[in-house]
Amino acid sequence: MTLDRAGVERLLPQRPPLLLVDRVLSASLGDGRRLVAALEIRGDEPVLSGHFPGRPVWPGSYTIEGLAQSCALLGRLLAPAGERTPPAEALALVAAVKVKLVRPVVPPVLLTYHVAHTHAVDPIHRFAVEASVDGALVAQGTLDVIVREAE
Repeated sequence: MTLDRAGVERLLPQRPPLLLVDRVLSASLGDGRRLVAALEIRGDEPVLSGHFPGRPVWPGSYTIEGLAQSCALLGRLLAPAGERTPPAEALALVAAVKVKLVRPVVPPVLLTYHVAHTHAVDPIHRFAVEASVDGALVAQGTLDVIVREAE
């Protein structure tokens, strides 16, 4: 399964400049429960004008947020289509972050997110996560995400 930007926007409530996934490259919804997504970072994103002037570095917190959005996408895809709420009513709140940033992300690059659902204790879902650029690891760890309807 793949999704373009429009497909991502049908599932997530975030919008630019904080929509940090622009495509899903693959998803396994069976026993593997994995998703690979990506964001093209061109180098002209507004955040880079201040982080850092003359030497742009993609903020690590944005990499973690992109991983969290990828987890939310996987969670939404795992729900039966008839039970999915509209994106504006869906919430995936990060409950715990145990992610190590191991290398800076310097644009222009394609930042790739790899997420795997490991288990859940309703409503908390744990995901093993990695982010990479050209196959080189830039972040790795786990995210615990609370999946629920908006109030």
